[in-house]
Amino acid sequence: MGSIAKAITEASKAMGYSELREYQKKTIEAYLSGRDVFVSAPTEAGKSLTFELAPYAFDYLLGEDSNAIFLVVVPLISLMKDQVSNLNSCGIQASFIGDDCSEQQLQDILDPKDKLVFGSPEAILNNYQHIFRRLKNNLKCVFIDESLGKDSATEEAFRRDYGRLLLCREVPFVALTATATEATKKTIIKDLCMRNCVQILGDPNKPNIQYTVVDIDHGNLYDTFKPIIDDIDERQLSAT
Repeated sequence: MGSIAKAITEASKAMGYSELREYQKKTIEAYLSGRDVFVSAPTEAGKSLTFELAPYAFDYLLGEDSNAIFLVVVPLISLMKDQVSNLNSCGIQASFIGDDCSEQQLQDILDPKDKLVFGSPEAILNNYQHIFRRLKNNLKCVFIDESLGKDSATEEAFRRDYGRLLLCREVPFVALTATATEATKKTIIKDLCMRNCVQILGDPNKPNIQYTVVDIDHGNLYDTFKPIIDDIDERQLSAT
């Protein structure tokens, strides 16, 4: 068995990256060590790379014949379809569980030909639970992408099946989100029973985005928004 550091290096090379961001390395190191991880990092900061590298890293540690499977729980069907399409176009074996799957696609998941399997919590634990049960023995890690499964203000689950992901609790959980208040973070960690998990918290602020609050004259909205209109017009002219 190779070292975790070497596994991350080899996985990065396989994906065409010479180096990773520090939080990405810490995330991968943690789950390769068997630890749960809570990650809060801004949109477009590369959170998806932490699970895209998983098959390569585990293949290095366990061998390519390990038949390791990685479950990626995604709340939106359109999002998971885009992710799977992008991964397949890059030569990465990935598929999704859902009503749009053909019998052949479901069989490919069971063989298993695909290392990364995407699905909503409802599909995984309800309609296609029989597939999940057959994959479970080869499951090495569960990634919960966009893990805001509860309303932190009311503590009411608006996606109750997120809590049922505890059926996978034999393997590390990695919860990924772009933003989370302290209360929301605690709720996610509690509901997923992530004990002594590694917490990786990024700054959600983006320096290229500004927020301004101003009083507006409702009787003269054109003048109020004129600077924005002028800026859009100028950008369109520059683009042409």
